Amino acid sequence: METITKINNNDEYFWAVGKVLYFSQCIEHDLKLTYSLLNPNINFDNIKKLTLGTTVKKLKEKDSSSKHPFLGTEDYDLLDQITKIRNRYAHECFIEWVYESKDRNKAFTKSANRLINDHNRLAKLYRVIEKVRIDLAKEQDVESIYLKS
Repeated sequence: METITKINNNDEYFWAVGKVLYFSQCIEHDLKLTYSLLNPNINFDNIKKLTLGTTVKKLKEKDSSSKHPFLGTEDYDLLDQITKIRNRYAHECFIEWVYESKDRNKAFTKSANRLINDHNRLAKLYRVIEKVRIDLAKEQDVESIYLKS
């Protein structure tokens, strides 16, 4: 798993923000594919239109009614935060330090440390959810988009 321990400069920060957005998008799509696998009678085009929050809620309801849930409480806690995390990196994170005139280095370091934490948590969740999707697809002997990683 990709773990970041330090962000030293703007380029590393930009790269890490890109990875957080990548993980967020893939997690969202994998959740929709997983929900689709658990609900084969629902057209995937309809599932694709669901918001991330709605998808998480529906998947959590379905998963918690199972004898063997595939995601744990910690995973769902992070999923409940993922929209906020994604939006922060899409709309706010650079403003925290780019426009700081007093102590830009301190502001950058604070923002970078938060980015490191969010990156590492999402990287782990990404792998967990990807594995769930692939395992479900293999169990159901489904090919195509469900098995791509």
